[in-house]
Formats: sequence, structure tokens, C-alpha cells
Amino acid sequence: MSALTTSTKAPLLENIQVSPNPTTGAFNLTLPQGISTENTEVFLYDMTGRMCLHQKLQSATERIDVTGKVENGLYLLEIRAADGSRIGLSKVIVQK
Repeated sequence: MSALTTSTKAPLLENIQVSPNPTTGAFNLTLPQGISTENTEVFLYDMTGRMCLHQKLQSATERIDVTGKVENGLYLLEIRAADGSRIGLSKVIVQK
């Protein structure tokens, strides 16, 4: 089981786009131009730090579907590089 960890070692991406947000179950994740998605992973955590989703990115624009995987609430979307370092963090609100 993985838990959300915090670190201030690397600057986080500020231009991550999540839409629609709030979402009813599926949303589009768009990374800024120039960010490599090779071996880049997305993690979704609830507010207790429990990992609800883990997915490898295939492109800089990805559709993420959490339908049936999470309840209504606030979640943290973390993007990690191939070396495990955090390169982005965003809030996602689920309202079914």
C-alpha cells in the first residue's frame, strides 16, 4: 500500500490542467508542453492519503476515468517522473 508523501526538493508544475473539475467521474489531464510522459505515472489519493488510482501516462493529454473507483470528495492528483520524483500536484473534486 502506498501513501502520499510530501517533498519540496523539486519545483512542481504549475500548468497542469484538469477538466472538468469538479468531475462526475472522468476528466482530462493535460501536462504543459515539453514535459516527457515516458514512464510518467499518475496517482490519485483521497484526503487520508490512501491511493485510489495508479496509471501510467501514454501522452501529455490523458483521459482519467475514476467512475466506480472513488466516492464524492476532494482528491490529490500526483504526477511522478520515471525516477519517482514528484513533478506535479493538483486537486480534483468528484461530485456525482
